[in-house]
Amino acid sequence: MTAEYVGHTKKKVEEKLDEARGGVLFIDEAYELGKGHFGVEAMTTLVAAMTNPTYKGMVIIIAGYLKDINRMLDLNSGLKSRFTRFFNFENWEISDCIQYVNDQAEKDDIRVEKSALECFSTGFEQLIRLPGFGNGRDVVALWKKVLANRADRVVTAHEIEKTVVLADVRPAVEEMVRVRTPPQNLPFVSDVIDEGLDLPFEFLQNDDAFQNQFNMNFKNEENQKENNQAKIEEIFDDEEANPEELEVEKDVMRDIGVSDEIWEELKKAKDDQREKLKKMKIEMEKKR
Repeated sequence: MTAEYVGHTKKKVEEKLDEARGGVLFIDEAYELGKGHFGVEAMTTLVAAMTNPTYKGMVIIIAGYLKDINRMLDLNSGLKSRFTRFFNFENWEISDCIQYVNDQAEKDDIRVEKSALECFSTGFEQLIRLPGFGNGRDVVALWKKVLANRADRVVTAHEIEKTVVLADVRPAVEEMVRVRTPPQNLPFVSDVIDEGLDLPFEFLQNDDAFQNQFNMNFKNEENQKENNQAKIEEIFDDEEANPEELEVEKDVMRDIGVSDEIWEELKKAKDDQREKLKKMKIEMEKKR
């Protein structure tokens, strides 16, 4: 829904709103709207539409990963306050994954041997505990890989009855588990904090590999904070040294065809961002 030029995003969003008038506007991966200047413009346009009688009766649905959606909504309080109904889709359990395998096998007229089904179950038990498990998407991908393995096998070993055996399932499961497993089978520190993983304190305290990873991630976070502080200070140093140049730059950046109304909205968004940076700088100075 975002465009490449200043002022064009609003027009693009309004076109989608007009198409959905009287119906439903579904925005998948909506958290992308929280990225970049054009994303801010898109969110501002959505907020305006949700209070505009022209679009009365229209339903707007935003979909995406919970943490990313919350992060996006936190960027615009007006947008956040207008979404009051939430539906959380729970992650698949092992039984759900096995049910899909059984349903697909029946649909494709394939018999799954008991040992192969047990391997599926063991694999799903590991996968659902790993970060980044994609629920149905991963189960579908695993089933397709198993079918590919079976196709390779039956080239030289013909079957009277279509069958999935352990040799088809095991390499597919092992490959997916290997790709999804973090180094040393340890979660990243951000996953521990964000997801609230239940790791024993003794493990966190005594495991050298985890401590090394924690120290490395903590150092990276501190470096990022220092970089952010440097960027904020650089912004304000430039503003204090060359305020007139900044005003000239605003005029130069204005694209042909952008109306005064749109331009005023964009300038207001930029001023709001500047105020936010000032507050961040004050907070950082307080913590020194």
